[in-house]
Amino acid sequence: MNQVLLEEVISHPDSSLVRFTVDQYQRLAEDGVLADGSQYELLDGYIFHKNRADLGADEMIHSPRHSRRLAKLTPILSRAAESLGVDLYCQLPLQVNPHDAPEPDFSLVIPLPSDAEDRHPGPSEVCLVVEVALSSLKRDREVKLSIYARAGIPEYWIVNLADQQLEVYQQPDTNAGVFQFQRTLRTGDLVTLTGPQNNPIQLNVVDYLGEAETSPRS
Repeated sequence: MNQVLLEEVISHPDSSLVRFTVDQYQRLAEDGVLADGSQYELLDGYIFHKNRADLGADEMIHSPRHSRRLAKLTPILSRAAESLGVDLYCQLPLQVNPHDAPEPDFSLVIPLPSDAEDRHPGPSEVCLVVEVALSSLKRDREVKLSIYARAGIPEYWIVNLADQQLEVYQQPDTNAGVFQFQRTLRTGDLVTLTGPQNNPIQLNVVDYLGEAETSPRS
């Protein structure tokens, strides 16, 4: 387990924690043990509530700012996916290994074969993962970044609404769980996205960022 996730786990008030496989986690959702499966995701075998809150707010409350940014980005990324010949997934699971089923805000996935209807996309089928971050920034930068890098996801973006920047991570090191190349882009910059057919397109970073966040950080 990576150190950041370990710190999150051991700081939890309940020390009696059970590590689940993806199959076990899915059965918990199917059997109704998890009241609303869309509220959770499996990270390194542990079930975490998705943090979509505003800075300093209750993690159980979905931030209107986060919701609005998702609504704005959906058509933008949908057009990008169409240009690249891939599919857009929004807050749907990826199965990157037996103990990880993260649910990124967006992912671009190559079209799956017809016999893949009974499984979630794997890392070799994912071109890009995007997380929209406010209070979740630390987890997205450290815990999820390590999971995506170890899985070999080729590109990871954090739409960092707290600092008004787009963080682009590329060239995963699957052994170290890090990305070897990182760029920080802001309004006025362009970002290049390349699909499975090596057909790059350029996108305006301003489309990914909303108004500056004025709430204090917790």
